[in-house]
Amino acid sequence: EIKECDWSSDVCSSDLRKKCYSPDTVTQSLKHADILKLNDDEAVMLFDILNLKYDTVENFCTEIIDRYSLSCCLVTMNKKGAFAMSEDNRKVYVPGYKLKLQDSLGSGDAFTAGFIHNYLRGKSLKKSCEFGNILGAVCAAQKGATRPITREMIDTLRNTDSQRLYAEGFDTF
Repeated sequence: EIKECDWSSDVCSSDLRKKCYSPDTVTQSLKHADILKLNDDEAVMLFDILNLKYDTVENFCTEIIDRYSLSCCLVTMNKKGAFAMSEDNRKVYVPGYKLKLQDSLGSGDAFTAGFIHNYLRGKSLKKSCEFGNILGAVCAAQKGATRPITREMIDTLRNTDSQRLYAEGFDTF
């Protein structure tokens, strides 16, 4: 049975841990970063921390890249995929996969690992996001954040005609 994932805020956690950061630590970290990856909730939090106005994911990425000289910014949107923008204004959106959610813990880390794995090997922004998206989905479809992800699991998701889930405003991107 395939059903839509329940990615409610009490299921997903933020890497901006409560009482573990300040505006200064966030700013200093961004000054030393090359790539920023966060989820859409964290993007809103970051705009609040930096006293900026949040309106769209695309504008968020533009502002953060320009302000902190990042090579790219990635924003994951839970079950609805991910958006990425590079410093040269390349933009990519990859929709999510409709799957049976087992455990979302670790899926953001799996996305990041997949993205970085491809990106550091010279793959395009799009190919890197697609691979990260697949790893995040495979991770969420199994119980436990540290279970192995096999080539067969990746290929199965990549090669099946899985229903895709689009974030609002990105369905024609």
